[in-house]
Order: sequence, then C-alpha cells, then structure tokens
Amino acid sequence: MESIIFGVCLVDFHHKRGPEVEYWYGLPDGVQADRLWTDLPFQALPDGSHSFEETFTYFTLLYNKQDKSSYPNDVTKISESEMENYTTLYAISCSQQIKSDELLIKDESVTRSTVQKAIVVISFKPILSQIKEKLSIVTNVFFMQHDFTDKKIINTLYDSLISIYSPISYKYLSQDNDNSQTYMGIHLQNLLLTYKKNLLVLLKALLLERKIIVYGNHVENICNLQFGLISLIPDLIFNLDDSISPQLYDKKGLENGQVVDSFKSSDKKSVYKFLGLPLRIFEKGGLFSPYTPLQQIGNIKSDKTKFFMIGTSNSLLYEQRDQLCEVFVNMDENTIEILNKDLQPLLSLSHHDKKWIDSLVDIVNSVETSNNISSDNLDEKSTKITNISYEGSDDFLRSQFEEYLFGLLSSVKLYEYLKLHDGNEMAMATIPEDMIKNRPINTFNINWVKSWLTTQNFRIFNAITDDRIFDLFPPRHVYNGVDPFTIFQQRFLNTLQNLKKSTASRSKESINSDAKNLDKNNDKENVDNDNSINKVSNEDEANSISRTASGSQSILNSSMVSNSQLQPPTNNIWSQWKEYFKKDKKEQHQQTEQSTRDDDQLTTSKNEFLKEKEEDMSHVTKEISLNNNLSHKSTRNVFENALLGLGIYVNKNQNEDSSDETVSGLSISHNNSGEELNVDSTVVLDKGN
Repeated sequence: MESIIFGVCLVDFHHKRGPEVEYWYGLPDGVQADRLWTDLPFQALPDGSHSFEETFTYFTLLYNKQDKSSYPNDVTKISESEMENYTTLYAISCSQQIKSDELLIKDESVTRSTVQKAIVVISFKPILSQIKEKLSIVTNVFFMQHDFTDKKIINTLYDSLISIYSPISYKYLSQDNDNSQTYMGIHLQNLLLTYKKNLLVLLKALLLERKIIVYGNHVENICNLQFGLISLIPDLIFNLDDSISPQLYDKKGLENGQVVDSFKSSDKKSVYKFLGLPLRIFEKGGLFSPYTPLQQIGNIKSDKTKFFMIGTSNSLLYEQRDQLCEVFVNMDENTIEILNKDLQPLLSLSHHDKKWIDSLVDIVNSVETSNNISSDNLDEKSTKITNISYEGSDDFLRSQFEEYLFGLLSSVKLYEYLKLHDGNEMAMATIPEDMIKNRPINTFNINWVKSWLTTQNFRIFNAITDDRIFDLFPPRHVYNGVDPFTIFQQRFLNTLQNLKKSTASRSKESINSDAKNLDKNNDKENVDNDNSINKVSNEDEANSISRTASGSQSILNSSMVSNSQLQPPTNNIWSQWKEYFKKDKKEQHQQTEQSTRDDDQLTTSKNEFLKEKEEDMSHVTKEISLNNNLSHKSTRNVFENALLGLGIYVNKNQNEDSSDETVSGLSISHNNSGEELNVDSTVVLDKGN
C-alpha cells in the first residue's frame, strides 16, 4: 500500500535565480526530482510572503501516476489517452526568514540581508490542516538552528508523518461522520463573522460553476476561505482528485451514474450518497487551485477552463480581474465584487437566506461574547476559561449548511417532479397538498435555482438520486420563519374588511341618534317661539333652520362610506386607505365652515329674539357636532384596535393640550375640524430584504 505522504522538500529563494527547490526527501521509488513541478517553488514562496514572519500556503499539483512525473506543466494540455493516469496531489508550505548575520554557516549564495526558505509537505490526500501544526514546529526548529546545512529535522518530519498518516488511518479519517479533524484550522466562525451574507453568496456562486478569484496579501487567509467553502459541501474535500485540471473528470459519475435508492439512517455517509452528495463541483471544465502564481495564469485563461476557484497574491491578476473572473473577493478589504452583471439577480439572496445567515451570525456573536472573560476579573493565578459549546462552533455551522443543502436538494427534486408530472392527477395525488401549495423552491431564489439546473454538478446529482427524495427529506428552507410581508398583507386586508363593517354599523347608529336630537330640538323651538313668530319673517327663519339642518345633515352623511369606496384595490392599498379618511375630513371641514358663516349672519341681527334664536340653534349644532365627534372617535378606536391586531401600537401624549398621537409606522393628527390619518413616508416594509 502506498504511503499518503508523497515527500517533503526545502525551497530556497536564490538572489539571482529566484525560488528553487534546494532539497528533496522521501520521494516514491522511481520518481526523479528533475521531472517534478517547475512551478512548485513559486507556489511555496508566494508573492508577498517576505512581509510575514511565518506564512502557510496551500496548493494543488498535477501528477502522472503512470510515469511518476508532473509533465506536462500546463494542466490544460493533457492528451485524451493519458487522462486516466493523472490525479491531484495536495501541498502545504511553511515559509520563514532570518537575518543573514544570524547564520552560523554562510555559503556564497547568501548575498542579501535576509534569507527566506520554505519547507513543503506533499500528500496524495487532502490532510493539509492536520499537517500544519507539525510543519510549523519543524520549520521553527530548522530556523532556530541557524545552520541550513543540517537538514536532519526535515527527514525526521517525513518519517513522523508517514508513521501517523497511513492509508488505513486515512480511511478511518474519511469515514468519520463529523469530519471535525479533517477541517481543523479552517475557522468557519471567523469567516462567517467577516463575510456574513457574502459567505452564502460565494457558496451559491461556487455551485453555479463560475469563475472566482480570491485575492489578498495574506496567503493563508486566501487558502482558508477557499477550503472553508469546500467544507460547507459535505464530503467534497475527499472528492477533489480531478480538481487540478479542467480536462480531468470522473467518467463513471458523469456518464454512467447509478441511482442510489436506499440508505442507512445511522450512517451519515450513506445518507450523503442517497442525497447525491458531495456535489461534484470541479469535474470536466473546472479548476481548483488554492494558490495560483503568475506563472500559471495560462491555466485560467485556457478555453478548456470553463470555471474555477483560485487564490492569488499577485497584483497583476488583481489588475486584470475584469478580464479573468466573474466574482472577485478582496480579502484585504473584505469585499466581494460581482463583475458579471448578469450574475447579480442570480446571486441575490432570498428573504429566508438573509434571515438564516443573520441568525447564524447572532449565534456566533453571542457565543463569542460569552466566551470572553475580562482580565480585570482574574487574579494572577487564574486561568482564562473558554466556555466550549457545540452551538456556534465550526461543527455547528457545518451542520447548519448541511441542513440548508438537504432542504435545497429536496425542494429542487420536488420542483422538477411537479414540472414533469404537470397535469397528471394520479401523480399529483401522491404529493401532500401543502408541499404543492407552499412551493418551497421560492425560498432559495427561483432565479438562482433555474440557473443551477443548467450546471454540470446538478446533472450529475440528478442522475444519481431518486426522483422522490422529498418523501424522506422535507423540502423546506432551514430557516423556519415565514415572510412577514406576506403575512402583513393578508392580515391587513382582513382587518380593513372588519373596519369597513364596523364603520358602516357605527355610522348608522350615529345618524339615527343625531336625527332624533334634531327633531326634538325643532319641536321645542316650535312651541317656545309661537308668540314671537311675527317678529321674524317666515322666509328668514325657514332659511336659517334649513341652512343649519342641511349643514348638520351633510356632516352626518359624510361619515357614510359605500362598500365600493372601502374595498381596497389590490394594487394600491395605501392610497385607498388614505383617501377614505381624508374624504371624511375634507367634507366635514367644508360643511363646518359653511355652518359658521351662516351663524355669523344671524349674529348681525339687532333683534334680541334672533340672538336667543341663534343661541338655541348653536346649541343644537354643538350637540350634533359632539355626536359626530363621538362617531369619529369610535371609528378611530376601531382602527386603533385593528392596528393592535397587526402588532402596531399607538402612543398617546400625556399633555392634554396636545392633540397628537403617534403610531408605529403611521401618524395621526387632530384639529378642530376633525381628524386626519397620514401614512408616514418613511415606513419601509422589508420585502425580501
């Protein structure tokens, strides 16, 4: 059985020739060092690494298992007959530097003030995070010797690694259900807190098989982000053997995939296979290169490379980003640019996506807060204790993304099944009505889903999975909340209908009461004023009474609104609502002004009897107005109760002189002529935001 560790090497930065491999150890039998990767030194000592005391770099290498060589150097120039001979190797380097004056032994190649070197470990399997700590220790010891001629520590590193990571140990590692050791050192928490919603945007861009470049000066962070995204797709880390070249792909999986129709619920790996996981992102046409030096720019420019995810610290690739990629991640500024404008609506997150990511960020923030203990509360003998909990941890985050993918895959299968059997009543009868009605696919952004259906990794997934996986795995978004805007619309329409009925009922009661009061006062006036009727002309009295009664009756009639006026049009609810209340105020105000003008004319009479008459009539008017205000007040109370049902509260000022009230999202103002309800223009309804 072959060892998982391919070998180790030492890379030096020569002052004239640039980076070059200085030393190899542990190469497999038959492998010649001069037939290996010419670009490896540029990957092991990346651009800008001299700015850091210690730098880790992750990269992938193309290897011919048959010839035991790396040729051709261009990963896009593999002959069709030799493609099965090639595979992907994984490498991690640790680079440091030391002042030349501190070296005990200097050779003639040391001409600069500092010496920079990197130790590289190459393996057949992606166990880079497990190797990192051991590599760091050995590199530190190697530089602390102050003597680079002694390379025994490098040999010791290789011997230690092959004893720890055997094919059998790797088998157990890959079969581990939680894969926590595999993803050691990725720090998903930091990635989520840094990029928040954009972390999901990047994952969705990766699933759409787009051209992604991750740029930054800190190479380790660049690599961690990419492997972090890889870790969010279950088991993908163990299926990257074809990722180094766009020409490599799994013919069996791509062309002759067999449907998995059963699984063992206690075995997570079995569940993954039933659900078509991992999604095969980097198959034919795809390239994954965690760190890509300028020397390999031809690989991503090749017509054979349809999509990729690469990392770089070279400023020339940064300057050419518009021509090279569709999504550009600048880790120095923690920003993401969607350079392909057609991608923007596809990568727009749905309401459920945003709420879900926000909830994860809140959980991680709360865990971080609870874990931080102030040093002021600790004495010298105290040790800072970290409250280690599952919730908010990296494993927790991966499980949440796993559940997200489960719901997505199941929803897509349901979506495809409904399209295929549209009109087939027998097939539709086998699906619960709520599944058909809820259309869970919309919670993932239907535009993104339709684009994903055209990708290669979807075709592979669809070919190897059962058509009805939604019978066993719920087709739903991991975020259980519902769209608040949809609920608000429904509740608002129902409340407005109830308001219409209540207003009509109360208006009728008010009209009957006002009419009785008016008749009673008129009868009283006819009896009391029989003796003085000759002092006033019948025409003037009749006109006065008619004007007063007409004004009062108009005010009463203005409170009656037909059912057609109250029924809100579906396309402009807010406008209809405003017009309903404004119409009441406008008519009442006009009629009150007319009544006031009539009353002023009566006061010009010098006849004392007319003054008494005016006072009596004014009394009638005030009583009617009081009843009217009570009617409007009852209408307002109905409206306030309706708002309470919607969760919107009214705050009333304690100052009796002030007639202003404030409603959350609405404003109500009062004046002497009635009351007006205005919709606040600053109200923003979160519809999908």
